Amino acid sequence: MTPNGVDTMRRLIIGVATLALMFQAADSAQACMRRGGSCCAPACCQGGGVHYQVAYQQVQQTVYECVPVTENVQQTVTVLTPVTREVEQQCTVLVPTYKTVQRQCTVYQCSYVPKQVQCTVLVPTTQYVQQTIHQCVPTYRNVTQQVTVMVPKMVSQVVPCQVTVCKPQIVQVPPSCAYPCGATICQMVPSVETVNRTITTCVPQAVTQTVTCQVCTMQQVARTITVPVCVMKPEVRTYTVHVPVVTPVVQTYHVQVCEMVPTVQKHKVNVVECVPTRKVVTVPVTTYKMVPRQITVCVPVVTCVPSCN
Repeated sequence: MTPNGVDTMRRLIIGVATLALMFQAADSAQACMRRGGSCCAPACCQGGGVHYQVAYQQVQQTVYECVPVTENVQQTVTVLTPVTREVEQQCTVLVPTYKTVQRQCTVYQCSYVPKQVQCTVLVPTTQYVQQTIHQCVPTYRNVTQQVTVMVPKMVSQVVPCQVTVCKPQIVQVPPSCAYPCGATICQMVPSVETVNRTITTCVPQAVTQTVTCQVCTMQQVARTITVPVCVMKPEVRTYTVHVPVVTPVVQTYHVQVCEMVPTVQKHKVNVVECVPTRKVVTVPVTTYKMVPRQITVCVPVVTCVPSCN
């Protein structure tokens, strides 16, 4: 049992004992009242009333509680211990054994025999046949036609154009390193002038001409020609062919046959057995003991107090 469980049980026992003492005191007070208060009323107060006073006093009481006690106890247990031992066993195994056996079988041998065979074949033959064909023959004739052709014509025209012309001009030069006393020099000054020039251009001109040309026309003409035609004619021919012939032949041969022969063999195997063994082990055992304990409880005390008039 856990410590929390022990405390809970202890509190439960104390609460039950307290309730029992309170019920016992209440029963004593009710019994005194049923007897008319003779148990506690004094003799001097004859004919007077009484009232009861309840007081609580602490009383030492002995209670018993269950206390868990854990002890180590030695117990004898039986355990199964695996033990391996070697055991010789016999078993029957099938051992393959080969032996030579003579057997016969029938085989079919194929041989070729010449044989005369007649067959009809188609032989190509060329024949000449007259056929009429239509052929286009060209015919040429002269035809006069009006055609328009472009003839080049030379045309002259005056076109103004601008040209740059250099003209001489007298210029006074001030004194300088080259001319210490100054000088008068002639310089070429460019100027733009408009000049009329005549240019000739080639202009195409349409001219209608009458020409004579040959025109080809196709005429269909029927002609008879001889053409070769291939014709297949049937013809019977004789050929020698080889025809297969199958002949049964009995052959004897030796084969290896495998037989399984049972043989007894001995071998050793490891066998695991579980042997019971007694062992002494220490196990914890928990028991509950009743232990007395002194507790202090509040007990109600009823006192009869006379009320004399």
